[in-house]
Amino acid sequence: MRGQINVDVLVVGSGAAGLSAAVTAALGGASVLVAEKESVIGGTSAWSGGWLWIPRNPLAREEGIEEEPGSPLTYLRHEMDGEPADARLLAYLQYGPEMIDFFPPPHRRAVSFRQQNARFSRFTGRCAGRPLGHGAAF
Repeated sequence: MRGQINVDVLVVGSGAAGLSAAVTAALGGASVLVAEKESVIGGTSAWSGGWLWIPRNPLAREEGIEEEPGSPLTYLRHEMDGEPADARLLAYLQYGPEMIDFFPPPHRRAVSFRQQNARFSRFTGRCAGRPLGHGAAF
């Protein structure tokens, strides 16, 4: 493509984060361009079938699945061999559910989430086999 395109927001990548950012900007009135290097959209989200691991998300709560606030961090520490949680991980656990809530009706037409809470952990050990209760899929 040649020439110049003027937009308010340029999003690089079409994964879950990029497309969520693009929709958010567009809903706010910005002109948006999503640039993707691959011939298909989805980014690394496509590897998971669009499934997002968002503990304590509102879709799980709507299904009656409630978790203790510390459960997701316990699970992650187990999977990370006891490594301490850094600020990014804590922010993910705190703000992930808010991200799902950010797209309530009627905006769920633009970013559609559906509950995926019947899954079980694929991992073995102390935290294995219980319902995860935090799935959301695009």
